[in-house]
Amino acid sequence: MGDYVLKLVTFNIRVDTPIDGANRFSFRKSALITYLKEQSADIYGFQEVLPDMNMAVARGLTEYSWVGAPRSENGEACPIYYRSDRIQVIDSGTFWLSPTSDRQSVIAGSHFIRIASFIVFRYHDFPTLAYFNTHLDYASDEISKKQFGFLLEKANEIADKHEALLIVGGDFNAKPDSKTVLEASCHGLISIYKQALKPSVTYHNFGNIMTGEPIDHIFFDQRIKLLDCQIDTRCYNSTWLSDHYPVIAQLAVN
Repeated sequence: MGDYVLKLVTFNIRVDTPIDGANRFSFRKSALITYLKEQSADIYGFQEVLPDMNMAVARGLTEYSWVGAPRSENGEACPIYYRSDRIQVIDSGTFWLSPTSDRQSVIAGSHFIRIASFIVFRYHDFPTLAYFNTHLDYASDEISKKQFGFLLEKANEIADKHEALLIVGGDFNAKPDSKTVLEASCHGLISIYKQALKPSVTYHNFGNIMTGEPIDHIFFDQRIKLLDCQIDTRCYNSTWLSDHYPVIAQLAVN
């Protein structure tokens, strides 16, 4: 039996707000769903998803199931969409990035409540994987590092319980040389950008920022092999799908 190749996309699809004018979600929705169908990823990890947005995506991605809870009532979520015909989920949930991870809570200094959603899954007889999707705060590197620490503590606990290989992705609001991102390597995780020669900006503010470094990341267990990674910087069919670019990884597991 050869490798199992997992196509995973992390994508901040930008909260629905009238201040975006012509870039508001209602105007981007159709192109976004068409794009996601074309990508046909095994797993999507989204950020900044309000309940009505999630309903629209779910209606469009009919071949996918999803998990994830909002950070507060009618608030943003980090849902995970997965192809149930390709992978079998054996555990899932959402927790808060604080010392009281089992209930709505926030650490001092964070502008917003922050969460992570996860799935533990397998494909046929290949090793079990645990994928965690998050959106860290932008208040400071120290705040996002602390939140990432809470996430990794919980993620390692869940991965160990299921003897799963760990994958973590999302919008970290942190650049590659930040203390937040360096925390991943301290836990034995590898960044997809380690093998990318010139990772580009991922937050582009609807095409207004052309250069810079990524703040959206995917990290993976050393026993997983990175086959390819891409930041898709296209303006898709003359439409900005979000104020972030999607980050696409193909990972091999054997």
